[in-house]
Amino acid sequence: MDYKLSQDIYKSLIRGKYINKHTYDKTTNTNNNDKLYFEIDTNISEYTDLYKKLGFTLNDQNDFFYLSKKYDLNDETHIEQSQYKEYILMLIILRNIVNKKIDINNLIDYKIGIPKSVFEEMLINEEFINILTLSEINSVSNPIKNVLIDRNILFLNQKENYVVTNIGNTFIEYIKNTGKDLVGDDEDV
Repeated sequence: MDYKLSQDIYKSLIRGKYINKHTYDKTTNTNNNDKLYFEIDTNISEYTDLYKKLGFTLNDQNDFFYLSKKYDLNDETHIEQSQYKEYILMLIILRNIVNKKIDINNLIDYKIGIPKSVFEEMLINEEFINILTLSEINSVSNPIKNVLIDRNILFLNQKENYVVTNIGNTFIEYIKNTGKDLVGDDEDV
């Protein structure tokens, strides 16, 4: 276990961030392997034991890691309390993208992304404001940055467009499988 990397891992995970398998490098416009992810992956049993002793579960979801206080995560239809805001925001984003007839794959492709303007329009739309209010996300100033970017779910690519990380893509797949009727009628969802 690398001491310096383990400190960086702790700081990220304890703040509720996800550690993704890949990290985006804006200067080279490439997706690279994340050293924190591979440090955990290489020493998974040590990190699992460490966080268990601290009262957490280190969750390994193949493409990302995160901490939770729950120990049974085998139910794939379960959304943890800590992921509620992320799920709601991703649902709103997907619904907005579908309504605008934008290819959802653009959100996944780190070289394309979705323009900031699409997100800005979404956040001033009355229907979406009501959803944010009902889900108590409106209390978060700048929910895209504070909930999705700061927790490593979205990032801005070289074109300054939004793109999902590994965990963001997992939210998309989850919504496709369980909440399709909440997003819209588009066949591409």
